[in-house]
Amino acid sequence: MSNVNWIKWEDQKPEHAGMYLTYWSDKSLESYSIGADEIDEPIVMVQEAELLYWANNPEPPIIEE
Repeated sequence: MSNVNWIKWEDQKPEHAGMYLTYWSDKSLESYSIGADEIDEPIVMVQEAELLYWANNPEPPIIEE
């Protein structure tokens, strides 16, 4: 199990565009590709949901074969 260090969108934006773990106002949790054009936006909306928090994606498990 991994701990997620959530960052409030209004407090801090990611330094680079890319795939991040996100939490939205409609209570959805998903991996979302934050674009370079969105990083400078005060509010990011997808349909009716507002991006509230973001986090770096956790590392996947190491599977030994």
